[in-house]
Amino acid sequence: MGMFDDLKNKANQALKETVNAAVNQMDQATQQNATMVEQSTAASRSLSRETAQLAERVGQFHVGEGSSRAEVARTPGRRAA
Repeated sequence: MGMFDDLKNKANQALKETVNAAVNQMDQATQQNATMVEQSTAASRSLSRETAQLAERVGQFHVGEGSSRAEVARTPGRRAA
């Protein structure tokens, strides 16, 4: 029975090591994903602020009612867009 117990213990140890390695890999992947989520969130917030600023700046431009882009481009002192 001693040899059987020894083999069983070695198999159990190998299984524990395999499970521990898999859990460690999943933990690392989870941490990397969390970091990427934080970076994506920060980038999204930054883009949202930039979009709001751009919308505010674009809102400062007023073109006469009924004017087409071509008419605005031909207005003296204005460059074509």
